[in-house]
Amino acid sequence: MKKILSLMAIVAIVMVVFTNCSKTKTNNRPQDPVLYTIIAQVENGADYNDIFSRVRATINDPESWDLLTLASANWANGGFTISIPAVVNSQYLNFFYDEDVPFDFSNDSVKVAFISYFEGFSSTSDWNYNDWVDDFIHGKIVFDLVSLSISMTEVQYIYADGAVTVTGSADNEGVQMTANISLNAGWNIMYTTMRLSLDDFSMSVELTTTPVADCKWYTESDFEDLFFLKLSENGNDNLAKRDLQDFRTKAKKAFFGKQPINKSK
Repeated sequence: MKKILSLMAIVAIVMVVFTNCSKTKTNNRPQDPVLYTIIAQVENGADYNDIFSRVRATINDPESWDLLTLASANWANGGFTISIPAVVNSQYLNFFYDEDVPFDFSNDSVKVAFISYFEGFSSTSDWNYNDWVDDFIHGKIVFDLVSLSISMTEVQYIYADGAVTVTGSADNEGVQMTANISLNAGWNIMYTTMRLSLDDFSMSVELTTTPVADCKWYTESDFEDLFFLKLSENGNDNLAKRDLQDFRTKAKKAFFGKQPINKSK
């Protein structure tokens, strides 16, 4: 059966590493009714009022993995308000259950779709990647002095065509995974928290639909900067950008089975 995939990819999930390479662009719309609204007030958003013009939410085609435009909105006053389809066409859904994922699924027939990226463009044109500026991440970063670890939470928006719970724990590709997910039919919010021990560099990932407090919207670049600021403030400024890339990519691959799509201008 097919792997479950993010935003982020996430994991989506968002998307989602900080290296540059190309991705396929398409402007097909999976569905038009707009009844589910996401309001994003971006940190330092006023600094980008002259940079961003338009934002789009994307999902992946489950066959080609092309990015599809799910919805779009204008950038205004340091953020965006985007209304997405209340129902996603079944042709854009993929099985949530996978026999290779070591968790318990209450319903192996449920199909899902993740918002893979929230993309920011400098132009209102036809999603030309020459006009792509940055992506947006909904999440938070916490440095824990007690455990000497840093955690990165990313909020993922996931649509399900039926109710399902996913529970369990396992070691997958060297990453300790735990899941406590309960999805209803329709749109849901899932929180993916990746923890990295700065002592032995072990990694764990927790996936839950239990709300995680204090998540905020950032540009991906600012989110990356915040990660290194937290490390520097606590005397761990020797980690290279590559370590952050490996951290996010390895954590997402362990659960979603595939590396996130990279993108470039």
